[in-house]
Amino acid sequence: MLQINEGIEQRGINFGKDIYLHHYQDLTKERKYYFDLLELSCKENPNDSHIRMLLAREYALRQDNKKAIEEFLKVLKMPDIDSSGKKLVLLNSLLQLAFIYESEKNFDEGI
Repeated sequence: MLQINEGIEQRGINFGKDIYLHHYQDLTKERKYYFDLLELSCKENPNDSHIRMLLAREYALRQDNKKAIEEFLKVLKMPDIDSSGKKLVLLNSLLQLAFIYESEKNFDEGI
């Protein structure tokens, strides 16, 4: 589900009758500097899974699915991804990959 309302892009995924996850991107904010800073930060901190996940998400928002998938898969292979403090990074990466694979109708890779 993709919907544009008053400068907000809504993405959602239905996990069953009682759970629906909503993600909103604020389309009124300029993101071009954010992307450059994330790329630089990943170069400076290549083992920071949170920063890499944010960069991967930016690629996804730019609809560069190939690069987004590559970065999300790097995040999932990072040694700290199973630590208790990184559970949201893990979950976000898995969900974003699901969104991408669904949009590409690539269900085999999504499993």
